Amino acid sequence: MEDSIDVMLQEQSARLLYFSQNNRSVTLWTSAIFAGFYGLWAMFVMPGLKVPLRLKVPYVPSTKEQTMNVMKLLEGRKGRLADLGSGDGRLVFEASSVGFKCTGFEVNSVLLAVSRARAWMRGIPTSQANFVSKDFWRTYQDTTT
Repeated sequence: MEDSIDVMLQEQSARLLYFSQNNRSVTLWTSAIFAGFYGLWAMFVMPGLKVPLRLKVPYVPSTKEQTMNVMKLLEGRKGRLADLGSGDGRLVFEASSVGFKCTGFEVNSVLLAVSRARAWMRGIPTSQANFVSKDFWRTYQDTTT
């Protein structure tokens, strides 16, 4: 026996309601995951977002040209290098590759974790390139430069 059109429409609307309620949680989870990935992406692409609020100074990564200029100044020298505000560790990695024992000082915990992870992935020992969580304004208060 055939159902009336009213019965079929009620069944259809019940199925749509069920689908939209289940789909809402999927949409929320998808949005949350997307927002998380976007936040991580933006943190490494947009310099101003990497700044802890107390610092008031944006992280701007060194360009290859700036790093090479510093390396030219270090030519023929050996010893230790302290990079105050090391960021993602570009200068520390470059200087350690030519024999310097480097310490990078960074207050931003995200950049510090990135630097340490990059050093670990490259197989650089901590005796060659080390990263420390310290404010460079307070690191060498007893030293005159």
